[in-house]
Amino acid sequence: TMTQANGMTAAAEVWTGDEQGGAATLKGGVYGSCEAMRLAGEGLTLRAGEGLVGAVLAREVPVLLTELDEESFERCDAAKASGIAGAVAVPVFDESRLTSVALLMLRASGMTGAIELWAGRRGRFELGLAEMFAPGLERFAKLSRYVGFPKGSGLPGLVWAPSRPRLLRGVGAS
Repeated sequence: TMTQANGMTAAAEVWTGDEQGGAATLKGGVYGSCEAMRLAGEGLTLRAGEGLVGAVLAREVPVLLTELDEESFERCDAAKASGIAGAVAVPVFDESRLTSVALLMLRASGMTGAIELWAGRRGRFELGLAEMFAPGLERFAKLSRYVGFPKGSGLPGLVWAPSRPRLLRGVGAS
């Protein structure tokens, strides 16, 4: 959900994995005003477990960073200089093989919006909020921590039931 014309996404990149799935190389991106990120990423290859992209390679699940530091985000200084406050990386599969990682770098200053990751709750048949980046929506973020969705219920449950992505328009009114 975004209300600003310039949006919460500051930059986006595509990383392609090697045949063994042990490393990924930056193949390209869209940087807008974040030229420092393009320069810092030129020729960069990350191994599984190294930085945000490497975390996705190792775990094969989306990873959301709500704060950037040198250990979790390899280009932290360039990101902060570009106004980037968080990032989400999503694995892309061909059948069961992870082939690439899509990386979105996020602004927070002056933004109102949310990106959420939902995961199964141990011992329960529902999804709970695992991580959330929600600038300008502090009350929504606090309340979301107490919500659970069974299969087929709410947007997280509607995606979980068929294991397929879904786009829902008019989220604020649903």
